[in-house]
Amino acid sequence: MNDKFERLRKEIKYVASHRGTKESDFLIGGFVELYIEELKNMELEELRALLQVSDVTLFDWLLDREIVPEVHQGSIFERLQRHVKTVRGDKP
Repeated sequence: MNDKFERLRKEIKYVASHRGTKESDFLIGGFVELYIEELKNMELEELRALLQVSDVTLFDWLLDREIVPEVHQGSIFERLQRHVKTVRGDKP
């Protein structure tokens, strides 16, 4: 595996599990733990960009309270959204 993307995986794992709230750490960190190893390079970059968004904004998007900007729409966001809604017991 490319060292650059291995470092990116480690960075994503850390950021996803140290969000600042237990719920975020559990939901987002849980998603990353489940799927990080199967993500391709472009998907890792997409996930990294999502993790730079504040928790409040990200959860507004994930729970359909706000419209997701086009730049963040993609397969990773959709997968994360399904994961969060499933774990929370919401309808996906």
